[in-house]
Amino acid sequence: FFPPPAVLYASQWLMTLFSTPFPPILSARMVDVILLENSSRIMLSTAVAILMFLKEDLMACQEFEELIMCIKVEPVKWDTARLRQLLSLALASPFSEAQLRTARVIVERERGRREGG
Repeated sequence: FFPPPAVLYASQWLMTLFSTPFPPILSARMVDVILLENSSRIMLSTAVAILMFLKEDLMACQEFEELIMCIKVEPVKWDTARLRQLLSLALASPFSEAQLRTARVIVERERGRREGG
């Protein structure tokens, strides 16, 4: 299962702390968890959980545009119970702080290469 490039959808989620396109309550819960854990791990975990929830729908898509539309439209339809399930899955994420630090280093290194640094 290979989702489309995250820059096409996840930047909107991450830059707005999931307040776009989700209900404000999700963003508020994210802030609660970030402050409680003193970590932004929940953001990546939530993005991955969204993709996991959408996996079957995404696998059924035939066109790239259909994938993007599914990622942007389907989560908006989720009710409060589904959002709670999403957060539960995200909170149970296997990502550790060490793994996130390693990922950040890799991303920064790649960014430096692309910028000629």
